Amino acid sequence: MSFEITLWDVGQGDCSTIRLPNGEYVIIDTGAIGSPVVDWIDRFRPMIHAIVLTHNDSDHAGSLASILDLCPERIRTVYMLRDRDSNDPKFANLFRLACEREKKGLRLLRLEVGAYIWRSGTGDTELYVRHPSMSGNENASTPNNTSGIITLSAGGRIRFIWAGDCSVPRVRRCCGAAQPDVLIGPHHGGPRRAQDLSSIRALQELSPKNVYISVGTGNGHGHPYPAYIKQLEISGCDVRCSQLTPQCCEKRSAAGGAIFPSHMLLGLPPPRRGTSCRGPTRYVLDGDALATDQLDSLHQEKITQLGNAMCLNFRRLRTDKSA
Repeated sequence: MSFEITLWDVGQGDCSTIRLPNGEYVIIDTGAIGSPVVDWIDRFRPMIHAIVLTHNDSDHAGSLASILDLCPERIRTVYMLRDRDSNDPKFANLFRLACEREKKGLRLLRLEVGAYIWRSGTGDTELYVRHPSMSGNENASTPNNTSGIITLSAGGRIRFIWAGDCSVPRVRRCCGAAQPDVLIGPHHGGPRRAQDLSSIRALQELSPKNVYISVGTGNGHGHPYPAYIKQLEISGCDVRCSQLTPQCCEKRSAAGGAIFPSHMLLGLPPPRRGTSCRGPTRYVLDGDALATDQLDSLHQEKITQLGNAMCLNFRRLRTDKSA
């Protein structure tokens, strides 16, 4: 039973596609308006088992309208949550659009803990919603606090975690000491209170092997946080960022284009803005075996030339510490 998991470069936003064993796809977040996933859907017209929105901000859900307009008849289900007042335009416009499609046959479901987005017949492989609960959704103080957390589990353990915009302690509470193969995020490499002792301990207990950070070159939030990258790398976790930011190389990040041509090598459309670093990343999960796209070593050769790549600088600290 094979799954192809592609973590897209959409700039400052999130988007992943999962090809299920039957050839259908699950899309977790769509990226902002103009997301390259729209171009891909327009070209290949895949059958979409479900679109899952972990968050209603435009960087997670901005391209939903375009996707629904392109091929509404090829989308079975949309999962979404109410992460702000129902009159807030960010929620109201998305919800109205989804309700219009529901009248034409789309299944519209609430993203809520306990839901199985997909599950194998034997139950040993599943895409599962671990956050939020209904009460947690309704009582959340901020939209980030109720952001969805989705896991892909196989062989009795969690392999991938989509952490949305949640904090690291919340991911730890929802997923336990999971030691996932891949953690996506959270919050574009800028999780809330990343330097707090509780966050550091939670990250150590969660212990991901790899982290993919979907981040935009020109974001105004300081993402990714150097403190978060440092904690990950010195703990033995390898970090890959979709795009380069000035914190790694100001001159090169301003130039645009791509540090490494992973879009071309993976046959994917590039983003419309930003300077891609690792760009998209692809994994294939087949039973217990997880294979990568085998582009990491080539990418590291390229970023070594930058001279100040955060991931490699902090990885050297790990090496120095173990020496």
